[in-house]
Order: sequence, then structure tokens, then C-alpha cells
Amino acid sequence: RDDSLFRVDSTSALRNWKPVKKSAISSKVEYQSTDSISLDLARQKVYLYRDAEIKYEKIIQKAAYIEIDFNSSILSAKPLQDSTGKEFGKPEFTEGDQSFRSEKMEYNFKTRKGLIKNVITQEGEGYLHGEVVKKMDNDVSNMLHGGYTTCNLDHPHFSIQFTKAKVIPENKIV
Repeated sequence: RDDSLFRVDSTSALRNWKPVKKSAISSKVEYQSTDSISLDLARQKVYLYRDAEIKYEKIIQKAAYIEIDFNSSILSAKPLQDSTGKEFGKPEFTEGDQSFRSEKMEYNFKTRKGLIKNVITQEGEGYLHGEVVKKMDNDVSNMLHGGYTTCNLDHPHFSIQFTKAKVIPENKIV
């Protein structure tokens, strides 16, 4: 019997060995959507359409459209438009006791930082509105062009306006 087909040349196997890239995502990622889920294995991306929801550790992301890029560790979320052009499914991001509603958001699982456009979040007994928000890894947020109000509407009747602000959760707004 010739078993040369079953022999392995260990030196050539080691020469061609490439280290496996360690994924930035260390925990289980659960995702679902009511329309469709598309996987692009070549680009390592997942696309979720309509009532999309992602759960990762303490993070819950909901939106009409969510895209996850496992190469860059970036999660992107945005609303979609119906046949009349009206937007639906604006992104809602929750991490622990912090939650945001926004027009568009990107979040990096690896650095735990995010960029959020046109955000509304509850802070204490009031609401913070911001045009651009950078969520830092230590839960501190930097906001540009916004306001603080006790009015719970998306377009409040009154607010204290600011150009720039730093929000330290459950502590202060500077």
C-alpha cells in the first residue's frame, strides 16, 4: 500500500503558516431583522434590513438598517425611507443605563467609541440634544451644537443652548 498521499511535509506546512487575525469582537453577537440579513463573507460584513437589532455584551443597537464590518469593528446604523420618502427606524443605542436616539451613528466595538449625528438622550430629569456627539470609551460624551431641556419632544419648545459641551454621565454637563 502506498500511503505517500497521507504524509505531511511539516516544514512546508510551517513555511506557509499565517497567524490567524484575532477578532476585535470577543463576545457573542446576537442579531435579527424582520426583512432580511445579508452576509458578505469576502468582506466580512453583515447587513440587516428593517427592525434590525444587535445585542453585544451590554450594548443594544436598533435601527431600520444596520451594517457590521468585522474587519474594522465598526457598526453603522441609520433609518430607511418608505415609498413616500418618509424616514423610519431611526437608530436607538443603549449601553448599560445610557441610551441615545439619533439620525445616524457609527460605533467601534474595539475602541468603544462612537460618532452620533443629531442625538437625543435623557440625562437626569432633562434631555440633551446634540448635532454631533462623540461617545468616548469612558462613557464621557463630547457634543457640538446642542441644548439641554426638560421638554421630551424631538423639537423642544425651550432649551439652554450650547456650542460645545462635555457630558459626564450622572455627574455634570460642562
